[in-house]
Amino acid sequence: MAWQKHVMNQALVVNKDGKWVRTTAGILVARQNGKTHLVRMRILAGLFIFGEAQAYGMAQNRRLSLDTLWKVLELIESTPWMHRRLKRVTRTNGNEGIEVWCHHYPNDCTETCQRVRKYSILAATADGARGASADLLYIDELREIGEPVWAAAAPTTRARPNAQTWITSNAGTAESTVLNDLRSRALGDTSSRLGWWEWSAEPHCKITDVKAWQAANPALGHTVQLASLEDSVARDHPDNVRTELLCQWVDALDSPWNFAKFDAGLDRTL
Repeated sequence: MAWQKHVMNQALVVNKDGKWVRTTAGILVARQNGKTHLVRMRILAGLFIFGEAQAYGMAQNRRLSLDTLWKVLELIESTPWMHRRLKRVTRTNGNEGIEVWCHHYPNDCTETCQRVRKYSILAATADGARGASADLLYIDELREIGEPVWAAAAPTTRARPNAQTWITSNAGTAESTVLNDLRSRALGDTSSRLGWWEWSAEPHCKITDVKAWQAANPALGHTVQLASLEDSVARDHPDNVRTELLCQWVDALDSPWNFAKFDAGLDRTL
């Protein structure tokens, strides 16, 4: 989709030395808009095109991490030229991963090259990433990742000469301190090495505002349908609508305020 191409074109810019201009790429967008699929393409590019020796994936629970891993494998197995380079799939509990041969396979390497490239998952714990070293680190749903886990995971790319960290999420709460701090740094433009791409509705908009839905859902009309958003607004708690559908921050997901009545009395002309 157009928004995915936009992110890729900007996040994968390299300098004159062939190094990534942006070493961290943050994507904030509402659910079901294709952000995880976008990163799956980035993982595959790292393994098969960019020559990255080690990629790691992390999420707040193993189910999400494994889902990304197996969908990457599914794409490899369904694409003949990639399938030919598939070396090994490890399904042992706690050691799941994919290994692929370099682009010289089945011939010998004619240059210095990482012969085998790997994609594995890391546990979202304070010890899960310690000792790991990555050319690509992907953290899904950063809103759910706490400070100890982030502190352990972030350094995994420091020892590599040309590494990237990719994070995806939708909006969080006041307790999403890691995501909130990273977003504040991006909005403050503290470093050109931090890329940030966010689709979110204007603060204080009504949850029934279709223009607000459009602002937070760049895949509207593709993977996201207008009728499904209408159903969510009619069915779900307003706080969940703001975080999941509008990509807006709320202080807590259990608010004491009746947002439907608040919206009904809202006067934007004041």
